[in-house]
Amino acid sequence: GKVKIIKLVCDFEELKKRVSSESRKKFGKVQTIKGLKSWYEDYNEIDIVPNKEMLILDNTKLSPKKSTDKIIEFLHK
Repeated sequence: GKVKIIKLVCDFEELKKRVSSESRKKFGKVQTIKGLKSWYEDYNEIDIVPNKEMLILDNTKLSPKKSTDKIIEFLHK
């Protein structure tokens, strides 16, 4: 099988706006700015995986639909 890696990135200021969104709760996502800062410091590094197909998608200004479309396009390459 093939491994394709997808990393979603977003501007921190935009994440601060999104963090309290009710929809985040049902997905178990961070819901406080304090938690977001901690997560961002621990996990925000972009790791490049050699010899693997990888999509790094900045969804700062993308709608969920547009992000999904880009991911599906990448997976079907």
